[in-house]
Amino acid sequence: MGCLCCRDRDKPDDEEAPQHPLTMYAAHHGEVLLDSKQIPANVVCSKSHKHDNPHSNLQTSSRRPLLHRQKALKSSPKAEQKADRQQVQLQAERKSTRSVSEGSLRDYKFDGASFGNWVQAQHRITREKCWIRIYELKGGKSDGETEKRLRLMRSLNHYNVLKMRDLFRSEGRFYAVYETTEGGNAEELTARLGGLSEKWTAALMRQVMQALSYCHSQGLTLKTLSAKHVLFAKSPTEDCTYVKLLIPFGEEDEGSSCMAPELKANTYIGPANDLWSSGMLLCTLLAGECVLVKMQASFISKEFRLAYKKWQKMSKEAKALALSLVAANVNKRPPLEKCLQHAWMCS
Repeated sequence: MGCLCCRDRDKPDDEEAPQHPLTMYAAHHGEVLLDSKQIPANVVCSKSHKHDNPHSNLQTSSRRPLLHRQKALKSSPKAEQKADRQQVQLQAERKSTRSVSEGSLRDYKFDGASFGNWVQAQHRITREKCWIRIYELKGGKSDGETEKRLRLMRSLNHYNVLKMRDLFRSEGRFYAVYETTEGGNAEELTARLGGLSEKWTAALMRQVMQALSYCHSQGLTLKTLSAKHVLFAKSPTEDCTYVKLLIPFGEEDEGSSCMAPELKANTYIGPANDLWSSGMLLCTLLAGECVLVKMQASFISKEFRLAYKKWQKMSKEAKALALSLVAANVNKRPPLEKCLQHAWMCS
């Protein structure tokens, strides 16, 4: 039979020679066959012919598809450079975003409402609302302690601890996805009411200390705790209050009066720091302000007199528990298990 190229050469001129299969393939896909080395050995004739290579016309012709040629005509060098820059930026962004858990930050749609470092968002698939807390890293770099603390916060699972659902890291930032609450926080509640009743305060402090006890069992110290970290799942009432404790991010409230003095002096860091904060929180809930701090002013000042009046209205059991929690010696502060069994807490 001979090879395909020999059969095509021997045909009369008036009869149109069929195209080579590889020629048809190249013309359809816009490829260029440079020489006969690109043709499989079982197709190319082994004889040496003097006639021209049947694929030589493809060496100089550009058989690009029509769609590709239209795009090439429309595109300019500046547009191509801009597209390349956008592609490189997108690839860098994908590499820089690391998910600590399954999923991606792109699974969440930002609703636009923001309060400081908090942004309201919604999951694109489940349509479930959430809050995203943005943690700025000092110098744009993360040390081992920061990432370890956030991972530990992500693993917490307690009914009185605000659940962190996801944790993502991007350039110089961490994005923590939290469940939503509807009842505000204790700081707003005490400011509106001017202080809570002792029954209500005891119910709140019981849930707060249960959450603290769980965090300490997981090796996590809050370091600072104030009324704004005590959130309410629903609108709070004296008969029904469901506390969700927001775990603060390390030393974000470094100047707060609820931070233990030994922590400010960097002489001791441990669970006893949270006991001091709990004593200050107890007074804040009862009096509407941290009276123990106000009473450190001069005896003849108006600030001291107002704080002392609020202090005098508190029961002896409440004052005894608060003073024991803010003892100067960290070893004399009662453990949380003993506080939960205190007569005032059980009343």
